[in-house]
Amino acid sequence: MAAGSAARAWLQRLLILFTFFGFSNSVPVKKWQVLGPFVVGKNELDGEPWLTSNATELVAGGLARPQKLSADGNSGLVQVTWPKVDWQSLVSGVGGHELLEWQAADVVITCRGVSSYRVDGQAVPLVGDLYNAGFPGNPVRLDAGPHRLQLRLRGKVQAQFACHIEKLPPGSDAKPLLTTFGDSFLAAPDIVDVGLSEEEPDWRLSSDIVALPVASRVSPEGAGDMAAEATVQSLKAVLVVPAGQSKDKVPVTLAPEQPPTLSLAPGQVARIPVRLAMSGSGGCGKDVEERILELAVEGDLGGRLVRSPSVRVKLKCRRRSQSFIFTFQDKDGSVQHAAAVLPQLDSKDSSSCQAGGCPVMITLSGTSIPARDSADSYKVKYKGDVDYRFGVAGAWLLAPTRHGAHNWEGPGHITALAALRALPQVAAQLGVPRPDTSRVLVAGHSMGGHGSWLLATALRDQALGLASSASWLRKDQYADSNKVLLHDVSSAFVEPALAALLRSAETEFEVEPQAPTLSAGLPILIRVGS
Repeated sequence: MAAGSAARAWLQRLLILFTFFGFSNSVPVKKWQVLGPFVVGKNELDGEPWLTSNATELVAGGLARPQKLSADGNSGLVQVTWPKVDWQSLVSGVGGHELLEWQAADVVITCRGVSSYRVDGQAVPLVGDLYNAGFPGNPVRLDAGPHRLQLRLRGKVQAQFACHIEKLPPGSDAKPLLTTFGDSFLAAPDIVDVGLSEEEPDWRLSSDIVALPVASRVSPEGAGDMAAEATVQSLKAVLVVPAGQSKDKVPVTLAPEQPPTLSLAPGQVARIPVRLAMSGSGGCGKDVEERILELAVEGDLGGRLVRSPSVRVKLKCRRRSQSFIFTFQDKDGSVQHAAAVLPQLDSKDSSSCQAGGCPVMITLSGTSIPARDSADSYKVKYKGDVDYRFGVAGAWLLAPTRHGAHNWEGPGHITALAALRALPQVAAQLGVPRPDTSRVLVAGHSMGGHGSWLLATALRDQALGLASSASWLRKDQYADSNKVLLHDVSSAFVEPALAALLRSAETEFEVEPQAPTLSAGLPILIRVGS
C-alpha cells in the first residue's frame, strides 16, 4: 500500500473520537487528529486535495502527516499550529503573505470557529459558529456508540477551535424544544428623551421593532419522514411579566398588531420580528440608564404548546444629545439596526437645515466596530466644555452596521442604503427635525473607507462630499488578503471564460472604475497612513 493511502486509511480508522455514554450535559471533546496543512485559495469552498493525496507544497518532503492534538480541559479550545513548517522561507520564496493561510481536513470539531461540519459523513453539512457569536448548536440524534465529526479548518499560521457536546436529558419535556440565543443577534431600539430640557422630558421609542433570535431543538434526524409534524408552527412572542407586577403596569410591552407568524423546521434558526409599544416614559428617568423587557417565544408543535426560555431585552435610556440605536427592516426582510445622533443645532448651525430637513452624514465603520461606538467617535470638546459634544453640527449622523464579513459590499452596501431610507420614519416617530436624504455626506474608515467609495457612487446625485480614511481599493490587493485565483488548488482547471466570468463578478466592488463618476465636482477628502 502506498504511503499516502496508508496515512489516509489510518486516519479513517482513528477518527472514532467520542462515545455518548454517561457524561454531563455539556463536555468538551479533548482528543483530536488533524491532517495538513494544505494550500488554501480565495474561495472558502476550494478543492479538497486530501481526497486523492496527502501531497502539500507547504511541508518539507511534500507530504502532510497527521498530528495528535489535545483540547484545553476547561474551555475545550484547541490550538492548531504547524511547528515543522518554515513559514518565513515560504513567504520569502513567493514574495507575499497569501500562503500563510491554510486549510486542514478531517479535523474533529464542533461548531465554534468553523463555517460548517458533518456528522458521520452526512451529505448535508451543519452550520457552525464561525465568528463565535453565540450561534446555537445543531440538534442531532445519535445512537450510543462512536461517532465522527468532520470539517475543514482554515487559519493563518495558526488557528483555534473548540468542541462541546451536549447530551439532552431523557424525556420530551426535559429540555425546551425552542431556545433563544446570542445577544449579538438581538436587535433592539433605544428609548430617547427628545425633550428640550431635563425639566420637561419627552421619552419615545426610536423604533418599534425587535428581532428575537430563536432556534428549534427538534432533531431533523429524529423527525425523519414526519418533518412536517415536527415543525413548530405559529411562532409568536409573549411578554413575561415580573413577579409582583401587573401586565398593564409594564411600561414597554407588545404592540396589539404583530407581524405575520413564522414557522421553524427541525433544527432551523430565525430572528422573529416583534412590535413594541410604550406607555408614559417607558420607565426611563433621571437616574435610569436602561429598562429590561423580558420576552419568550411560543409555538405549536403537533398540537401542543412549546415555549422557549425567556430572554432579557435591554432598552437603553438615551438623551437628546447622545447617540441612540434604532431598528429597521432591511431589503431582505431581516431586522437590522443602526446608530444615529440628532443634528446638533445652535443659531449658526441651523442654516444647513432647510425646508426639506437637515442633511445626513452617513459613516461606515471598520471591521468589528459596533454601531454605537462608530457614532460616538464623532465628538468634540471646546474650551470650557465639561463633556464632549457628540454628532455633527447642523446634520444628522447615521452609523449603520451588519453582521459578517461583508466589507460594505453586497449585503452590507444594501443595508447601509436601507438604514438611510429608514431615517425619516425614525425622525417622525421621535418628533425631531427630519433628515434630508437628498443631501448626504459619506464617510468611512478602513473597511468602511472602502465602502464609502462604493456608497458615494450609488448616492452620486445626493452626495455632498466624500471623506475616506485608511481605505483600500480592492480587497484582494489589501495587505495579506488572498489574490483571486492565485493559490486556489483547482484554478489550473478553471476554463478561461469561466475565470473571466468569476473575476467580472467582483468588478462592481472595485473603486478605480468608479473614479470618473466621483471626480466630476464632488469634494473628496482622502486620509491614508503608512
